[in-house]
Amino acid sequence: MAAIVPNSNRLTCSHGWIHSERATNAFRSSNIIPQPEKRKPSDIRVNLSNPESLYLKGLAHYQKEDYPAAETALAAVIQLKWNLPAAHLLLGNIDASNRKFSAALDHYAAVLELDPYEPTTFFNIALTHADLNNVQESQAYLRKALSVSPGYAPAYFELAKLLCSFNQTRAAIALLIKSAYNDPINPDALIKAGELYYDHAFHHHAIKCYERALKMDPWHQSAYLHLGIAQFRNGQCALATLSFAHCLNRNPKHKLARAFQKLSNTCLLKFAHPELQAKSASSRKAAQTSFPFTSQLSEGTSATA
Repeated sequence: MAAIVPNSNRLTCSHGWIHSERATNAFRSSNIIPQPEKRKPSDIRVNLSNPESLYLKGLAHYQKEDYPAAETALAAVIQLKWNLPAAHLLLGNIDASNRKFSAALDHYAAVLELDPYEPTTFFNIALTHADLNNVQESQAYLRKALSVSPGYAPAYFELAKLLCSFNQTRAAIALLIKSAYNDPINPDALIKAGELYYDHAFHHHAIKCYERALKMDPWHQSAYLHLGIAQFRNGQCALATLSFAHCLNRNPKHKLARAFQKLSNTCLLKFAHPELQAKSASSRKAAQTSFPFTSQLSEGTSATA
């Protein structure tokens, strides 16, 4: 089941996929929904003249991770027959977190009846179908999210992850580069494309992705970390040391960057020998083997999915 995490582009990530969240206009928790416990009766008072205030109370409980109280308040909003899409969306998220997938899909369907062009709802439906192992349905709803909002980055990421699960790496990279073109201020798509290149040992192309990502956001510490790792694997120890230093400058407590910086410094001492330098140059040349969509990376254009 997809983890629910805060939506932040500045979180330190491991060298892998950043988990997608079930989208909402509320700040998401990284904790699993707790089991219901005995508690005092809810202090929520239904105000028939102002259901919006009741929704705001439910939203406040949701943000405080008091999901049972949030569900009570939001359900009361629905019972008052006040058709608020956001209430259905939050209730769908809570049901999906409790693995009540059928109920979650019903709430998401109610959102689409009120707002048929809401991309986050299509995205959440796709995640729910993924939880049910309905891969084709999940893929279809991700494409619907992109059809109504071509710049919706989470849908690109989730769809690329699905393509990778079917070994369609080239299509996944094309999709991520297209996402970067549609959202030029968000470097995460290029970082993910770089990870795919890196995983297939195309370190030279991974470096291009990370360098372009840093042009979009010079303070992205994860981009510096991934760039340094790719440079290190590509035999560029001096540049890798510099990249790790930039990462540590932004986060002095980054243990992984510190460890790789030590390895890179050790590598610099070994590469003082001419025969090792020649071997490094040969490996870098081999790493520049042609790979799909390289021209898009160098020219800064979009790739077609």
